[in-house]
Amino acid sequence: MTKSYWNYRICVANYNRVQVQKWNDKYQSLGEPSGIFRYQDKRAEITPMLATARNDELQNSSQTRAIGEVLFEILFDDALLHDFVDFYHRVVQQEKQLLRVELDIDEQGMPEIAALPWEFMCVPTRANLGTIWLGTVSHLAFSRRRSQWIAPPPIQLQKDEKLRIALAISAPEDLSPVAYEPVQEALEKLAIELAERVELLPILKSANPETMNAVLVKKPHILHFIGHGRLVNENNREIGQIAFVDPEFQEARWVDADYFSELFNQHRPGVVMLQACEGGKLSESQAFVGVASRVVQQNISVVVAMQYEVTNSTACRFSRHFYQQLVQGDPVDIAAQYGRRAIALGPMEYRKRDFATPVIFMRVQDGYLFKRDDKSNNSNNLEEFPTQLQVTRQQQKLPIISIPRQGIEGLEEQQNTKLIIPSIPGTQAFKFITVTIDAQGKEINSYLKQTQCLIQDLGNGVMLEMVVIPGGEFLMGSSESKGKRYANERPQHSVTVKPFLMSKTPITQAQWREIACLKYEVNQKLKLRPSNLGGKKHPVTNVSWYDAIEFCDRLSKNTGHEYRLPSEAEWEYACRAGTTTPFHFGETITSNLANYDCGYLYASESKGIYREKTNAVDSFQVANSFGLFDMHGNVLEWCLDLWHESYDGAPTNEDEWLDGSDNQIRVIRGGSWRNEPLLCRSASRWYNNTNKPSQNIGFRIVRSL
Repeated sequence: MTKSYWNYRICVANYNRVQVQKWNDKYQSLGEPSGIFRYQDKRAEITPMLATARNDELQNSSQTRAIGEVLFEILFDDALLHDFVDFYHRVVQQEKQLLRVELDIDEQGMPEIAALPWEFMCVPTRANLGTIWLGTVSHLAFSRRRSQWIAPPPIQLQKDEKLRIALAISAPEDLSPVAYEPVQEALEKLAIELAERVELLPILKSANPETMNAVLVKKPHILHFIGHGRLVNENNREIGQIAFVDPEFQEARWVDADYFSELFNQHRPGVVMLQACEGGKLSESQAFVGVASRVVQQNISVVVAMQYEVTNSTACRFSRHFYQQLVQGDPVDIAAQYGRRAIALGPMEYRKRDFATPVIFMRVQDGYLFKRDDKSNNSNNLEEFPTQLQVTRQQQKLPIISIPRQGIEGLEEQQNTKLIIPSIPGTQAFKFITVTIDAQGKEINSYLKQTQCLIQDLGNGVMLEMVVIPGGEFLMGSSESKGKRYANERPQHSVTVKPFLMSKTPITQAQWREIACLKYEVNQKLKLRPSNLGGKKHPVTNVSWYDAIEFCDRLSKNTGHEYRLPSEAEWEYACRAGTTTPFHFGETITSNLANYDCGYLYASESKGIYREKTNAVDSFQVANSFGLFDMHGNVLEWCLDLWHESYDGAPTNEDEWLDGSDNQIRVIRGGSWRNEPLLCRSASRWYNNTNKPSQNIGFRIVRSL
């Protein structure tokens, strides 16, 4: 059932009083209490705190909480504090409804007040309510309101009308890189998963005024701009600017806020998302000079922007969760609230200013962009993540199925082909658990299986386990009519694969270090610690395709055996391990079996725990029927093949496909910790530049027999 809004609007029109307007979900007034505006009393206390935040020098949550409490006390004297606490308790805890808190400040008359970072606000400890950050707490949506003469148009869709989203990217070559790929990826998957309700317009890269104008002609409901912004120009003037790309020289063309906002005269999207540094920052001395402020003046219903310089990871984290909630049918300000909370749940927590950086200017009575008939999968409580004890599966009494030497008939029947089992001296048997689940994510069966592996000692107690993969035949790609899929997974075709060895898990940071520290190099140097996060047992990340090739070359030279990246056919054959379902686990996956962005659903499974980083390999203690771990999620994995848009002309054996494509673009497979399940399927394929490392790309290796 859709929850209703109750409103608590805070109006600041002068330096003396705060006026509050309250009404219920039927827009019936519940009173208009007022209080003393205490900015002058708190100014000396808040000024040095704000300087610390502005300079990005915050170190801990105590500092951010202190800023939040002082900002709260500027607006809420003792009487209004009690009024707010009572209203919050009534709406959220008793009525089980949503509370919209709107802050309406006269920017023209009080620019320095409007420019304060109100998104830091936190209910003071003395209120005895625990910790409530107004910008991130669930069941509440905090936004800024701008009163104008002309009411904005409604942003609800007509019957059977698709939600049109436009993505405009501006990444001038003379400025720092812009990480737009995660947002682009999220929007592309969104458009595929919800093709009947969402349309992603052709993506605009290298945006300039002319191409932006052409995009707006298509009348998008949401315009998402990713690029560079600033409040102060090179002459130290506060005018608010956005960087376009000069089409002739590919360099930055800075335009001021007035020029940028004028582009929206032709068409006014319902939502404008400005993923640009300081796009949401307001001037303390002048009204309406910030970019977001000017865009709001163009009668845009909702503007979401960043009031501080923002890292690519923070901006992408916010955007992914914003759209995730939006497509579930949540109001746009609730979606922004989820986005801010997602930042707070990330590595920065509440220690830095990141969680308070996104600002939403909201000017409509109803923030619902579109209605959904079935909201059964929607969760409106950010604080209720499912937690389960991980039971050691080896303690269960399970039937034993051995591969390849003892009883492979079951697997052969499942795969509908005869497996070719190689005889390899020096292999050792190891046991592992396989699990099959249904579309609801419920476990159907579990088996304790056994296969063979070859163990390579890398030194210093670090071992590399290479699993024996039997040869066979399988159908590669996706069928024309079955399930969710991409066009690049077709045509489905039969492939014959010879036996080979594959590493049991993605290459770990410990394994990487042992090879990277060898005294010789084959073609290039290797960093000893390329990964930013995780420990020895976590997969190595931030390695390019050429880094992975160098790792294989060094290992081959050190051991006398040929190691390499898998071909794409070998990878999918090994991942499927005889299955034809979307995942080797069955019809879907869950966060108890894999590390991925489980905020997105594939079938009818429940939401799980989104870890937002890599985890140690083999953390889930479940493998596929070949004995391979982490084939779905955790990290994307490099393959040898060049990228092709389809399988037309693809090899029918295990060979890598190196014909007729860009030599700098290679295939990656398997999905990662920050990908939704659609990209983690056995058949799903993607690509990346060979020279471009990423924190969610690693690799595993094979050895030919």
